[in-house]
Amino acid sequence: MSGARNVPRLLLKEVAAALESLGYAQRPDRSFARSATPDGVVHWIELAFMARPPRNLGVAFGISERIAGELGRDALRRFDPVVYGAVPHRAPAERLVGTPLGALAGWTARAGLLIDDVSPRVVAEEIALAVERHVVPFVSSVVTLSDLLAVLLRHEAPFEWYRGNGAIRAAAISSLGIRVGWPAQRIRDAVAPF
Repeated sequence: MSGARNVPRLLLKEVAAALESLGYAQRPDRSFARSATPDGVVHWIELAFMARPPRNLGVAFGISERIAGELGRDALRRFDPVVYGAVPHRAPAERLVGTPLGALAGWTARAGLLIDDVSPRVVAEEIALAVERHVVPFVSSVVTLSDLLAVLLRHEAPFEWYRGNGAIRAAAISSLGIRVGWPAQRIRDAVAPF
């Protein structure tokens, strides 16, 4: 999958305009995010353009928190420095969990949106409609560190454990658990089943 930097400019501009009314602003890396909550929880959306015919636009959404994400990334590098220590990571460190929007919206191949012969405005409207129906109701309930901790501890759609790296997630749970006042043993017990 190609990154957001390869998304055609006109399409990116239309998506930015369509998502603005839902509270998402474009970031320098060409992803989109809502403003952080007072606890630092950020809801993000990322595009991935696949230029091979049929052209396809993947859209992922997720939840971020900088401190927990950085601890997770550090844990992964310490776990296997040969594999993960020198590899540059494209996604910002704070991105904890993400999932394809197309899987919820019923889009086609690889949970993406086929965009051949479709105007950028129509594609952007389809993305905004899916975000409004499937993402906004979910993320509106995840605003505090406790909310995020609860999401990370569940093995439920849309953020099942297999959708991300377990080491990053476990480290993030540890970070969040400590910051909401959980004792170490409660954190260990919560993570143990995974």
